[in-house]
Amino acid sequence: MNKKNIIALLIALVVASGAVIGVNMLSGSDSSSTEDTMVSTSTGDNNAEDVVVEMDDAEMAEAEVESEPAAVTTISFGESNLEPLASGRYELWGNVNGEVKSITRFSTLAELEAVELEGDVEIKDLRVSIEEEGATNSTSSGIIVAQGATEGRLTFEALDLSTVSGEYITGTPSNDPEGFENSGLWFAKPGNPPSASLNIPNLGEAKWIYEGWAVHQGVTISTGTFKDAASGDNFGGYNGPGGIPNLPGEDFLQNLPGGLIPPIDLGDGSSKAVVTLEPYLNGQDPTGTTPFQIKFLQADIPAGVQDHVLQPLTLDTSGLPYLDVTIN
Repeated sequence: MNKKNIIALLIALVVASGAVIGVNMLSGSDSSSTEDTMVSTSTGDNNAEDVVVEMDDAEMAEAEVESEPAAVTTISFGESNLEPLASGRYELWGNVNGEVKSITRFSTLAELEAVELEGDVEIKDLRVSIEEEGATNSTSSGIIVAQGATEGRLTFEALDLSTVSGEYITGTPSNDPEGFENSGLWFAKPGNPPSASLNIPNLGEAKWIYEGWAVHQGVTISTGTFKDAASGDNFGGYNGPGGIPNLPGEDFLQNLPGGLIPPIDLGDGSSKAVVTLEPYLNGQDPTGTTPFQIKFLQADIPAGVQDHVLQPLTLDTSGLPYLDVTIN
């Protein structure tokens, strides 16, 4: 039986049923009489056949598509050591179906939630960058703290720090020959002239910069930033009036932060020497003035340390950023 015949039969049944109901209402018959006059949907015998409306293949396929939920790709996050940013923000980028897109932004791990992308998409070349606060750029700053070709652990690959090394000395060349020699920290080898004591890559045009630090009585004091260990840094605000070598370091003799009163004694047994790798964007650190988490060279300064005697710095890569990513 084709569709047209089925429809005609259904119309006839509706009309017939209406007629029967009308007769029963006029005659005042009860429900039992209605059962006696019901019309079968069959050919009239007691073995009534069910009426089945068949759908062709195209109609069935359309119904199945409408009932299926839209595909969703979920990006979720696991273990990470990304430290909270007081200034600036992290941004996750990925190649999504051949186009580089921003996937999510966050300043702390507590803000990092799973991301759902509509559709069955291909995602690769994942990167976490540091961006300026409030930036809405469609491209990354280039300060990449973690990356990976696919899902899994995104790691720091911007610079190979696995073989770096270094040394430091205490001394105060800017007030020679007045003394207070343990009130200065220099990343230099004694000599005439002094020479570089840090074995680290020259950063050139990289979006990173080195920064030296002294930690004394709980106060972290910058010695300045630099790109090349064989050249001076960009700061001299704590130095005395005398000349200084063209190398990274600082004399802590005036204008000290954190309430420190100069001269200080870095040989007090609780001070530290540190070299960090800092983000560097348009001449500024978008994460602020505190040390970034990559404190890759550091040392506890010995109590009573002898000035102008080389002391070793220890390589520490535990602060290299990473982020675990899963795509389902």
